[in-house]
Amino acid sequence: MNPKNLAFFAAGPILTAALSLITVPILAWYMPAEGLAHINIMQVALSFILLFSIAGLDQSYAREFHSSSNRKTLLIHCGTPGTIITIALGLCALTNYEFVSRKIIKIEPSFTIILILAAISLLNHINTFAMLTLRMQEKGKSYTLANTIPKLLQVILFLLLPIIALDNRFDAYVAIYLFCLVCSLLYAFSQGITEVVQSKSNIHWDWPFLKERLAYSLPMMGSSLAYWALTSIGTIFIQHYSTLAELGKFALISSVAGIAAVIQSMVTVAWTPIAYKWHAEGKSIDYYEKATSAVTFILALTFLVASALSPMVALLLPSKYSDVSHLLPAALLPALLYTLSEVSAIGIALSRRTLFNMLSTIAALATNITLSLFLVKIFGMKGAIISNAISYYIFFVLRTIFSNSVSTPQPLNRMLTVTLLGVVTAVASALQLIPSNILNIGHFIFALTLFAIYKNELLFICRQVLQPSHQAKSKRP
Repeated sequence: MNPKNLAFFAAGPILTAALSLITVPILAWYMPAEGLAHINIMQVALSFILLFSIAGLDQSYAREFHSSSNRKTLLIHCGTPGTIITIALGLCALTNYEFVSRKIIKIEPSFTIILILAAISLLNHINTFAMLTLRMQEKGKSYTLANTIPKLLQVILFLLLPIIALDNRFDAYVAIYLFCLVCSLLYAFSQGITEVVQSKSNIHWDWPFLKERLAYSLPMMGSSLAYWALTSIGTIFIQHYSTLAELGKFALISSVAGIAAVIQSMVTVAWTPIAYKWHAEGKSIDYYEKATSAVTFILALTFLVASALSPMVALLLPSKYSDVSHLLPAALLPALLYTLSEVSAIGIALSRRTLFNMLSTIAALATNITLSLFLVKIFGMKGAIISNAISYYIFFVLRTIFSNSVSTPQPLNRMLTVTLLGVVTAVASALQLIPSNILNIGHFIFALTLFAIYKNELLFICRQVLQPSHQAKSKRP
């Protein structure tokens, strides 16, 4: 990946996160906590539909993209099944819109809102492949604009909401969400999928080819559904054991923790093409070890900096969200640990042993359910945040160990120690067991230690990502 593309890919998540952080306080001041709860439930439902319908075929599409001689056929085979499933689910939801409105979204029955959500589900599915195509083509500028422009529109339109003074603020949010998604899709489609679809390759439906893709992706579907449950347990338990206002508070803190998505996007976008490229070129295990160490350093440093700056975030929000500063470190961990597992567990993807992803997710899900049964009842949404953090640590550890078992083992001691310290620190902060000044001193010492331990690996991975990219030598017909 050349430096120009890398800069664009890096800028995209940063700009998107910055715009999202602007959006969070706007919604916090404009929306009641119950409204934020409705938004959280909507997002959980939309993510379930996307994960269920896509059936892991997006990963199969990325895995075969560079080696395929007919990318049009690859796209059609990977995208069509999910499109059919999404349309079918949308029709079912419209037929039972009263039930969906009252029992799932927790709003008054509205055919219009359910219709919009059905449209969003379909566009989400299509947009996933459009954005993935831009990533695999290494079109950094197009990928960044496709993510950033809709977020900028969201900020502008959300700023106008108090002026317009609409009675139903949730309806306004849903309408804005749809409009911005359409803008993103139109731009991404023009920059990415059009080039693939308009290629001169002939389209022919090949059932054996689809079965081969599904053999790789279906285990990911089970893993994806289990992962959805893992990420949604907090919402489900708070909704059951507490109030919508408490759920809205949980949703806002989770949104603030979305700052971790900057690093997650940067690492994922850059790492996937690099890992498959190294695999095609037969690179030694040393490359993967140094990459894992460098990412561990980056994520640990991100955690420490965000934890130190978390009190500043609370100043931007209404007083009812004042405890964000204590809860933010734990809320950050799921995204950071998931990102690290994508790198440390690359052996699972390269060996196509995706069943281990499902086993890791199920084990983490069982941990989350068990902890939530106790902690949410005692601590409310704090218990949900702590349960998520611990469960993602289990998820990360198991994925890493499974990856080592199916590929050349990597040393784990430093990585597991650093991440465990992060979990312990985050839980202590959430429960306010340690004074803030002592935590800050510990963060500073930890940061200096990280630089000393990981400086060589960090320099190595920087040199690797700045090298010009080139196609793998062998192409599969």
